[in-house]
Amino acid sequence: MDKEEKMNLSFSKRLELTTLALTSESIYVVVAFIPLAPIVALTAIFYSPVFAVVSGLLLFVGFWWLIQPDTRLHGTFSDVQKDSSLYRMVSQLCVEMDALKPHRIALTDDLNAAAHQSSGVLSIFGVRRTMLLGIPLLKALQEDEVKAVIAHELGHLSRQHGRLGHWIYRVRAKWETESYNAFEGGTVDNLLRTLSDWISPAFIQRSAEWSVHCEYEADQSAAGTGLAQPLARALVKLDALSELLQYKFRRFLSDANLRGDAPPMDYWAAVLAMARQHADALFIAQTIASGKTRKPGAHQISHPPTADRITQLGMHLPKIEWDTASCAGDALLGADWLPAYDKCVAQQRESLAEYWSIYHYHLRANEMIASGALSLQPVNGVGDREAVQLAARDMIEETDATLQSLREHADKNLKSPRALYEYGTALLRRELADGLDFVRSAYRVDRAYAPQGTSLIHKFLHRFGTHQAAMSAWRTYQNAIEWVERFTEDLWTRLLCTPLHAAPKPIAQLLMSALKDRAELDACWLVSLDSRQVANRVLKINVLVLRVNPESQSPGGKDEDALVFHVVSLTRGLFGPDELIRTMIFYTTEPIDPKLYARLAALDGAA
Repeated sequence: MDKEEKMNLSFSKRLELTTLALTSESIYVVVAFIPLAPIVALTAIFYSPVFAVVSGLLLFVGFWWLIQPDTRLHGTFSDVQKDSSLYRMVSQLCVEMDALKPHRIALTDDLNAAAHQSSGVLSIFGVRRTMLLGIPLLKALQEDEVKAVIAHELGHLSRQHGRLGHWIYRVRAKWETESYNAFEGGTVDNLLRTLSDWISPAFIQRSAEWSVHCEYEADQSAAGTGLAQPLARALVKLDALSELLQYKFRRFLSDANLRGDAPPMDYWAAVLAMARQHADALFIAQTIASGKTRKPGAHQISHPPTADRITQLGMHLPKIEWDTASCAGDALLGADWLPAYDKCVAQQRESLAEYWSIYHYHLRANEMIASGALSLQPVNGVGDREAVQLAARDMIEETDATLQSLREHADKNLKSPRALYEYGTALLRRELADGLDFVRSAYRVDRAYAPQGTSLIHKFLHRFGTHQAAMSAWRTYQNAIEWVERFTEDLWTRLLCTPLHAAPKPIAQLLMSALKDRAELDACWLVSLDSRQVANRVLKINVLVLRVNPESQSPGGKDEDALVFHVVSLTRGLFGPDELIRTMIFYTTEPIDPKLYARLAALDGAA
């Protein structure tokens, strides 16, 4: 394909997508504006027609402006100093590529780079360009590789991908949001959701095709500056690091996680140490080949496979050397590099801390289950106890052998929902779609597995499936939530009047260890009880009663939600997928009901 044909193809794709976006945006705004239409009609009745038309137009434009998604950058960024080598490199590349110069160059904590455009008035007029460079990227790559990545991002600006791309993203985001609207919404919400089922699939497909096309064009821009070879190396390195983070490094982290509840002191140094150890030529070749065959879901397509990008650059798979003696950060930021990197390391450790702590206690519980030191109750069907132990061993080791053991057990116990669920979950954790059928089979055998099972299926299909499949899974999940809520309608009465059971001692001890540093938590009780009976079904409910000291909370009002999320996430790994978890919050300034307090105090279940 010659240059003229490529330009015609680019213009054709841009025109097609622009037309689709404009049509979709118009439909959305007009439908969403329906509730305000009576105001315009009343204006026409009580005022002159001219006034009604002008006020209606102003109201419409103002409403359009209000419903535009926020395009501003959110997060913590550090501006690059204008006297740095990095700033001069970007400026020189802008001249060479005839690219629009970024208004700002900022450092982030992500293993990524991006050219971001924030829109101005009405998301049309005025724009602010920001070049984002991840500090981990500067740590992992060499100077010429980072230069090639920057040239790629400037290629997006020089070809004016950003303005259209960000607008497309915003229109798409609005329609996807409508897809997830609650079923009990009003007439307009229901209409938008129905339209979304029709518009979103086509829009997502076209925008994904456009994104892939833009990546190829930006690659060609970088290659035009003589940076094809370093760009290929950078792409391969980023692919290899991504593969390590998802698989081998996850296994390494699990081993470290089991030993302690604090994350590594230098996360990215540990990642690169793993790369030096495992990312050899064979691993890289397998990673690139796997990336070409792995099919991301409709919501995840934005970049073509690295193998295709290297081919389009006219390159072969480059040889990779993990040189950690020096890095691009040293060369391009000079004296500012170490302070920036140390700050990134500290922020990464802080962001990992909560997840790391939760997963540490999940692993400890699984270690006790696998060894037989902890038996989770109730274990209902034939083979369930063995399924739980095998799943616990797989969580700790995650090997082909542990997966095979789960498979053999599921094959022998096709009527055991726990055996089916645990094998299906292990497959989905490895990103294998075969797990979907096993999880579905589990909740078809026992509907108590539906809330957790349908949630897992939706998350998987959102990453790897079509939009239609993801939305179907989402609605199945909503139906499961509605079904299970009926079992907890009289929870308060049952807490006061029905038998309560203390948490198993090992679980209570784990909770005490996990929550000991939560300053805002004054006390916590974990008890279980039977739900009300619905259609001859009774479910087990695990109730966390939390007493919070408001004086220990920071301003902002989000601490209660954050605490509940933390405690529920922690507890979810300690109980079966067919059990319910609910929380109740009390404040030290408001005494707990005396009868409930007496019942809780009588049980040895305080954490």
